[in-house]
Amino acid sequence: MKKINKVIGICLASLTALLAFSCNYDAVADDGTNIRDYSTIISGGASGGGGGGGGGKASVPWSKFAGADLQIWQDEATKQLTFSAENESDCVVITIVGPSWFGGAYCNSAAGDSVTFDMSKVKKITFSAKASDPMSLQVMNPDTADKKVCTLSTEWKEFEWPRTVCTSADKFVFGFDGAGTAAQGGWAPGDKVYLKNIAFLNAEGTEIVPAKNN
Repeated sequence: MKKINKVIGICLASLTALLAFSCNYDAVADDGTNIRDYSTIISGGASGGGGGGGGGKASVPWSKFAGADLQIWQDEATKQLTFSAENESDCVVITIVGPSWFGGAYCNSAAGDSVTFDMSKVKKITFSAKASDPMSLQVMNPDTADKKVCTLSTEWKEFEWPRTVCTSADKFVFGFDGAGTAAQGGWAPGDKVYLKNIAFLNAEGTEIVPAKNN
């Protein structure tokens, strides 16, 4: 099943911008008021530039990263977008359309492949998530086998995704899908997924910002 036939890019940075193991075990309770300090930005790129995080301003759904475009993948059989997305004050809301599967990914340019990010120092990604009903969400890089399945509940929880395949020229910074079909992932059209505070950590556990390659 080919996921990407037509790609629609939605910039969710102020609108300018498997089924393996469940990550339930590393979920940390989050009361939904998790406030991050944006005063210090550390570049994740070898060049030392600010990359996507230049200026110290983060955008939904990132912790310190300034943002990227969101690819909404289309079902090749139905020619239908598999979800819709909109920003709330502190998170992005994914409304599943399905019906067979859904998926998408954050990258710099939803329409092309020319711009990449230096993700070579990223060893872990953390994020907070919940869903309108309990379901599975797979986080992944569409270009590699680097993935993890997380079990979402109706309460905010923080998840960890140890990254094993990151390069100095990654197109995608954060991808996700429904962990298979609706029956496999426990979701249905109309269900909602909420994401916020996506953060990139290096080997020392310090939050970094992947630099954009020019």
